[in-house]
Amino acid sequence: MEQKRYMVFIDTLGEGLESIDDLDIYDGERQLKDAVLNAASHILGGELNDYKDYERSGLKLSEQIVIVELIESEKMNNFIYDSIDKEIKTENNKEYKLFLNLKEKYENEKSI
Repeated sequence: MEQKRYMVFIDTLGEGLESIDDLDIYDGERQLKDAVLNAASHILGGELNDYKDYERSGLKLSEQIVIVELIESEKMNNFIYDSIDKEIKTENNKEYKLFLNLKEKYENEKSI
């Protein structure tokens, strides 16, 4: 069985997601647990014992600590490259249509 990989972020409640570990990737639940404790400590100013008081104020650690599971699979790899290829094809089609329109316009002006 393949070990899952994770990234941990803190929701800054209005300013987006923040990484406290320079976008580290954590292998397995053991490393994930350490990262979650680090994130909670960061939010609480180093005092994990204060989390209940913190949550009584209306803020929830479980809503501020964002865990992202990284998925590496053939399906995801194909999705990435298919998305890029489709975008390139769309852009090329737009440019080709623009070229044809300009060519037609230029040839019509030339024949006048």
